[in-house]
Amino acid sequence: MESNEATYVKGLAVGNRYHESDNIYFKEMDGYLIVMVEQSGRVVIEVRSGLESGTMPMAVGEGGVSEISEKDNVNDCFIAKESIQLSFLADTLSALEVEDLTKQIVELLKEHHVHGLSNCRFCGKEMTQYDSVIIKVNGRLEKVHKECYHSFVEEIEEAKKINHKAII
Repeated sequence: MESNEATYVKGLAVGNRYHESDNIYFKEMDGYLIVMVEQSGRVVIEVRSGLESGTMPMAVGEGGVSEISEKDNVNDCFIAKESIQLSFLADTLSALEVEDLTKQIVELLKEHHVHGLSNCRFCGKEMTQYDSVIIKVNGRLEKVHKECYHSFVEEIEEAKKINHKAII
């Protein structure tokens, strides 16, 4: 039987047109990958940018993120490497409010020229939502070209074999 929190998150996902994979809900918005999960009675939404090893511009945190974290029913909003994460207690925000907060974060990133996930995780070349696929690797969602998908998976499987052999 599903918990009330899980039912709430599923309702948010349906209301805001997310896809689902093993209780991880996701969608794309203007090139950014939006990931939503339920964690111990809280909803966590991650808006993932295309930053790989760069640093999020300071202005993103000073103005926008701190303002969002002060909104009613928002527990926290913070920068986590290449993404901005938002958390709130289950059953405190409507699907419309969640969508609005998510759009605010996306607009904040765009305003500060932090690009979305426009490059393939495997080959590094530019891609669009029409020639890409989102896959789950070791519990994390990744975005790759459709034509890179099999090569990416093969590389991960090979790395697992190498790691496994190193342990033995």
